[in-house]
Amino acid sequence: MKNSLVRLLCLLSASSGLTALAQDVQILTFDDLPDPGTYGSPVPAGYGGFQWNNFDYLDGADFVASGYQNGVVSGMNVAFNGSGESALFNGGGLFDLNSGWLTAAWNDGLSVQVLGFAGTALVYDNTYTLNATAPTLVVFNYLQVDSVEFISSGGVSHGYGGSGTQFMMDNLTVTVPEPNPTMLLLFGSVLIVLQLRKR
Repeated sequence: MKNSLVRLLCLLSASSGLTALAQDVQILTFDDLPDPGTYGSPVPAGYGGFQWNNFDYLDGADFVASGYQNGVVSGMNVAFNGSGESALFNGGGLFDLNSGWLTAAWNDGLSVQVLGFAGTALVYDNTYTLNATAPTLVVFNYLQVDSVEFISSGGVSHGYGGSGTQFMMDNLTVTVPEPNPTMLLLFGSVLIVLQLRKR
């Protein structure tokens, strides 16, 4: 009987791959952040479970006749790369970057290179072309990365009264593995039975 129970628990654990992970899909809208003020604020560390480097956010309604306003997909806040420079975000572990809405702030034909890393290995490298008139849905499908860097360049001023290589993003969809309590309990049960069996 004891051997049958051990076999059953081991079989159940093996069938689950012992990953003990579930998938947590998040849509980062930046609308649940505090009031960014007139000119924006840095995206705070830990937002969505990520660390943000040179990503700020602002209320798109404060920037009439610009890609900032045109790039709003939900709510009013959008994130953007400060001063048009390289920006990145990373997690405490691996995640999937699924999709997001990207818009150029000032320049039509803006190029945004998006690099996906797993540790020091570059595993994804794609360039997307954006305009300042409307958001573009980009399906990244960057799987099992731990950091993503955005580098924008080029384009021609749309004529909104500004020029620069800023781009904004809204409704960024990411998938983050998280512990599955049921699988952790099952795995723990297997360990307990194996310990009892040894005794």
